[in-house]
Amino acid sequence: MTIKLLIVDDEPPARAKLRRLLAAMPGIGQVIEAANATEALALVEQHEPDAALLDIQMPGRSGLELALALPDRGPQLGSCQPPRPPCEMPMRPRHSLLNWLA
Repeated sequence: MTIKLLIVDDEPPARAKLRRLLAAMPGIGQVIEAANATEALALVEQHEPDAALLDIQMPGRSGLELALALPDRGPQLGSCQPPRPPCEMPMRPRHSLLNWLA
């Protein structure tokens, strides 16, 4: 089974770097990219990703605001936490996001 992943970041180089890192990870299938929260919400409806990596600081809606706006059936959220290369994605249901960040 592979994971369909949504990357949301307003900086194209950051999205490209994440895409490169994810390409080397087993289990990653389709990677969908959005440049902002509005685009991300539309892509969630269209593609129904399994998980999302969100930029916290973006123009307009932040990644945290986007996380709260995701539908209940939307993707689970993960985090790239240095220094664990290339990246670990601890999957968390949307409703536990704020507890996880605390």
